[in-house]
Amino acid sequence: MQKIILRLLYNGSLFHGFQRQPGLKTVEGEIEKVLKKHGCIDGFRRPYYSASGRTDKGVHAFAQTISFYTNCSIGKIIDILGELEPEIHVWAYRVDYTGEFHPRYWALWREYIYVVKQEREKEDRIETQNKTLIRRLLGCKDYSFLGLPKDVQSFHCIFKISIVKWNNSIVYHIVGSSFARQMIRRIMSFIQLKNTSRRLKSLKPARPENLMLFNVRYSYSFKIIDPKRLEEIIQYHARREAVFEYLYQNYVSQNAYWYDEFV
Repeated sequence: MQKIILRLLYNGSLFHGFQRQPGLKTVEGEIEKVLKKHGCIDGFRRPYYSASGRTDKGVHAFAQTISFYTNCSIGKIIDILGELEPEIHVWAYRVDYTGEFHPRYWALWREYIYVVKQEREKEDRIETQNKTLIRRLLGCKDYSFLGLPKDVQSFHCIFKISIVKWNNSIVYHIVGSSFARQMIRRIMSFIQLKNTSRRLKSLKPARPENLMLFNVRYSYSFKIIDPKRLEEIIQYHARREAVFEYLYQNYVSQNAYWYDEFV
């Protein structure tokens, strides 16, 4: 029995979220189903299985990370999960011989990206307004003012929020220690508020299809499986989703070893 760690890419628009839900197609559920079919696991049960976090329905991921115990070889695991392509793609792995690694608790930080379409004539005003609101979000604090669900932890640390202009869009990179359910999408709605004092109470999560779990950083390194296939999968999704198009144009097509910062 060995512990396998996998890095996953998936198109969230095709799933009802990451976490297993009875009767619904989810990322975790599809992976569990195919591994059980081939006899590699009995099921994803704690403490023998864990993930770096969850993503809401419609939210994409480039570096979701899971770990589980199995009697199957890593080669067989990779071949089996290839059945899920292109919706879910396993692009890097590590075999943890110590059994100590935990993808959630060992994460140094997490980074999300969110793509927002903007009208060019309003960009300067919006950017100034956004920077003012961004300053209010940075640091370690209670984020319950965003209207987070009552059953989630509201104290978190946000280290950085950067803005990148791309095509007719603005792309936000949000880096923090951890994030609660709906938190990033509510942050995006907060950043775009015109009057926070009047509208904060009615804050709703922003659209999920523009959001991606971009990176989860560890002190561990991972072995990339097939860089060319990874690029093909990203290009495939880039034809359908703006956030994958951003990833492809600004990372994949710019550097032969662009993936080094993720492994």
